[in-house]
Amino acid sequence: MTPYMAYNVYMHIKLHFTSDSYDVRKYNLKEMKKESFEKNKNRFKLTRLAKKYDNRNLVEFFVANFVKGDKYGGMYSGDSDEVLLDWQKRIQGLTYHYTQDILHLQDMGVKNVTELWSGDSHPLIAKEYLGKRISLETMVILDRLYTYRPMVDERLKDDFIWKPISRLMHKYEPFLTFNKEDFQVATEKVFSSHE
Repeated sequence: MTPYMAYNVYMHIKLHFTSDSYDVRKYNLKEMKKESFEKNKNRFKLTRLAKKYDNRNLVEFFVANFVKGDKYGGMYSGDSDEVLLDWQKRIQGLTYHYTQDILHLQDMGVKNVTELWSGDSHPLIAKEYLGKRISLETMVILDRLYTYRPMVDERLKDDFIWKPISRLMHKYEPFLTFNKEDFQVATEKVFSSHE
């Protein structure tokens, strides 16, 4: 990977996570202007990253760090490599971690999956995520299975707690790949999916 290619990856992922209107799926990592790369103050850091990571791992590096909350995607962080390794471990064990999360929710007395986001206040699923008892991945997977986020968005329109969670879920979703059918089956083994 060249430093210029690393710059393209970084800029697209950065724009995706920091801009409300930009969607990486729409622009599909189109090339940025070479002049912009030449003037970019991060080109030396990008050169180092380009030598260290191939394209797939570089995308994962930036995604992991943006999801963790680093507004520069790990460019200046001393623990950015550890953040990537932790993320990769979570993704490699996604089925296990997801199952543990939904079993935790069941242990709390949740009988029907819709209880996780119903009600008038903050959904239980958000409270458990904020308390670090379930992962962001679990929230995104459940949203892909049941499309609950738009309902909660409507109910909590300007809520300063829910809004950033919803935005992060939306931005993270294109980078989280999994077999939907397998996770649907795992969920239905734990919860009744009937309304």
